[in-house]
This record gives sequence, C-alpha cells and structure tokens, in this order.
Amino acid sequence: MTEYLITLDPIDRYFFGGDMTFPVGNDEKDAFNTKYASYIIESSRFPQQTSLLGMLRFLLLSNSAYFQNGKILSEKKAEVAAIIGKTGFRVTDGHRENEFGKIVRISECRLQHKGEDGTWTDLEPDPLDKGLKVSFEKCADGRVNGEAKNFPNMEYDAKEGLSQRYSCNGKSFSSEEIFAEDRRIGIRRDIVSGKTDDDALYKQISYRLRKGFRFAFTATVKDCDLTEYDGHLVSVGGDGSYFRIGISKPIGGIPKPDSDSEESKKPGENQNAVVLTSPAFLETKDLSLSRYAITGTIPFRFIKTDVDKGAYDIVSNKSGRSSSYQLYTAGSAFYFRDSESMRRFISAIEAKKDFRQIGYNQYKLK
Repeated sequence: MTEYLITLDPIDRYFFGGDMTFPVGNDEKDAFNTKYASYIIESSRFPQQTSLLGMLRFLLLSNSAYFQNGKILSEKKAEVAAIIGKTGFRVTDGHRENEFGKIVRISECRLQHKGEDGTWTDLEPDPLDKGLKVSFEKCADGRVNGEAKNFPNMEYDAKEGLSQRYSCNGKSFSSEEIFAEDRRIGIRRDIVSGKTDDDALYKQISYRLRKGFRFAFTATVKDCDLTEYDGHLVSVGGDGSYFRIGISKPIGGIPKPDSDSEESKKPGENQNAVVLTSPAFLETKDLSLSRYAITGTIPFRFIKTDVDKGAYDIVSNKSGRSSSYQLYTAGSAFYFRDSESMRRFISAIEAKKDFRQIGYNQYKLK
C-alpha cells in the first residue's frame, strides 16, 4: 500500500452543495426536489468526504478500458468493481469499513497555508470554545455548575457568537481570511419562451480560497500509482467547480485516519476534553457520555452509487439518496467528568469505522 498527499487548488470560485438545491424541472412528483429546493443556496466551505472519494474513484476508472463515453461497459462490471469497489460509500451494519477496490482509505480534508518561505503547512481547526475560558469551578453559592445544571462558567458574548478559526505554527486565521464569498443573483427564465418563471429570483453563494491557501488530504491505495494524475484538472462539487490536483508521496503532513500518535493522545491544558478535527457522526448515547459540549452541526447526505447505476445526479429520480445525517463540525469540543467517560467516548468515535475510513470521526485530546 502507498500513501499519497493530494492537494486541490480551485481554478475559480467553487460550489459544494448539500441537501438544498435550486428547483429543477416542473415534476411535482419529485418529492425530494420539492422538499429540498430553495431560491437561496449557499456552498459549504469544505467538500464532503464522499465527494473526494468519488473524485478518486472516477480518476481510477476514467483511465481504464472499462469506461467509455461516460459509461461502464456492462460486460466489465467485475473488473470495474476490482478497481473502485462495487458501491460508493454506505453506512454499514455495525459500522464496518466499506470496500472501495484499490482505495484503502482517505484522510480528512484540511486547509494548507503557504508561508513566506514557500513551504505549505497544514492548518488545524481551533476548538470552538477557544478563548471562552470554560470553567467548572464552584459558583458563589457553593454549587458546582457542572453538577447542578451540567453547564459551566463561561465568558461568552451572544452577539459575537462562535467563529471558526484555523491555526498552524503559532499563526491563527479567521474563516474570512481564508474563504471569500462570491454572491450571484439572477432570474430564471423558461428556456423555450424566454418568459420569466414564477418565483424566478435566486441567489447563489459560492466561495473562493484566498491567495496562499489550498485543500489537502491523503489517500492510501494499493496496486496503483496516483502520480500519473498529478497536475490534472478534476471536478469536485457542483456548478462547474474545477480544481488543479497535485499528487505526491507525503513526507510528514496529514496523518492517516487510524494512526493517531501517542503524542496526540496526551492530555493538554484541559484534562478529560476532546476536540474534533473533522466532522463526525455521533449517536445520542455517545453524546450522553460528555459532561458538557460546545458544538456545531452540518447536514450529511450522499448518493447511493454502484456499478449497475446509470445516473448519479442528485436531482435524478434514478439516483438512490441516503437518509439525512447530522455531523458534528470540526472544532466541536466535548468535556467529560472523568477519564473513563472520555475513554468510552473515544471508543465510540473510533467504532464508526465506515466514517473514519473516508476521513470523518477524527479527533485530538484538548
């Protein structure tokens, strides 16, 4: 097996979609499109891990003799399954790992920053409670907040809210210093008559990466050389979002999903606290182990693809759509009453092997 560092530089603005889409067509029978259609659509700042996995699967398949004119040759499905697996990502029974052919695993997608010396360095999401001075000390009346109300003393300004920051080598960047909004407003017209549609006004918010930033992740593969795709243009996300892909064997850089170092598992300034370094799927019983948490959530839905499918468009009736999941955002911080509760929580995170295999459910001790 070989591990590669993969970087993605946006050619222009990009759009990473989620549950919501613009209205497509006039088929009132399409309940999904009706339920999740909106005239104001905002991109996610990061790609879904399933999009990165799909991009790699397409790269491996597109250079084979089994894929022609955008379709898999029906008599070569067994060979195709050996290259990219029979199916895309699935939430499996017991959260077992999926089989993706030559692709063993991918890491979480991170940002990289280019320093003055030209060296690219990984950025890590700061804990959402950074600078809030969370404390479980006794209150003035003698009670311990965590015992009485399961809520700590915390200096928090509701008007300021929570903001995600990213750090490396002592430098810290706000989201606004990394991501630039690209707002576009338009009017939908009938393609034949040219007449303005009802409820025709729409707004789309895409993003650009500011100079000196790019996306990066690692991929572990077997029996193939990914460097032949170095420098290619790849499509990730929607609305014609293209990226220049860089592929090399990593020296240091982002760790593999299942290779948390012993150093990273040593308690930091706060004993019994865990911070997510990627979005993570957690169940209610997992959350009940924490004493207190400060978190954000993002929706997660994926298209159920396999080598027998002929359509992969999320608004197509032929596509199999997954159930909707809520993932806790990178930077979410969880506090625990004791080390045993934290140990059980970490075990619960790591038990979701299907999510960890594609770069979700990554963490560090705070």
